[in-house]
Amino acid sequence: MNAAPTEARTFIDPVSASRDFIRRSRAWISLLLLCPVIVLAVFSRTHFADDSLAELGVEIAAWAFFLCGALLRWWATLYIGGRKLNELIVDGPYSICRNPLYLGSLLMCLSVGIFMQSLLLIGAMLLVSIIYLTITVPVEEERLAVCYGDEFRDYCRRVPRIIPNFSTYQSREEITVRLIGLRAELLRMMHWGAIPVLWYFLEHVRMLSWWPAWFNLP
Repeated sequence: MNAAPTEARTFIDPVSASRDFIRRSRAWISLLLLCPVIVLAVFSRTHFADDSLAELGVEIAAWAFFLCGALLRWWATLYIGGRKLNELIVDGPYSICRNPLYLGSLLMCLSVGIFMQSLLLIGAMLLVSIIYLTITVPVEEERLAVCYGDEFRDYCRRVPRIIPNFSTYQSREEITVRLIGLRAELLRMMHWGAIPVLWYFLEHVRMLSWWPAWFNLP
């Protein structure tokens, strides 16, 4: 009698599978974590009167964070757009910070909490961003270490991961800009551009007498 054929079984590590799911779903997970805090902020009282000097200062700070983040992302895209997989970029914004694109996104996210006059939302944005970066950045850096070896490890020793070190700045005199990268970033910036419009509108609506201010949160 012939023995029944043995089916090959592939062992799937549940821990690795969970990490992979979390990494692939990190954007949705971040949004789900932020939604309750955003709702609380929207239906909480504002801290500064409309057209007051304090409110003007908050708006200036919010726009400063947003524009600095947008400009940093655009600057980084000029260097890395369309060539991420072809060479290790170590100059320009990448000479002061290994992840300027993520730093730019973080600044724009924090601008939301500032627009909303909500320390709670600022703290939530910061916490969720840290979780997001903790999930994402190490995986990307492992891949770069495999691709570039000692060159990348030396780069990591010289340049901080997120917090910029301007003393390490260096840049070539000329760079080749690839339009495919700029086009992709332009499309992303069109979505990001909705942030100040939406939150600026909400921040003013919250000051109207008929708006339900159910909470009094920092």
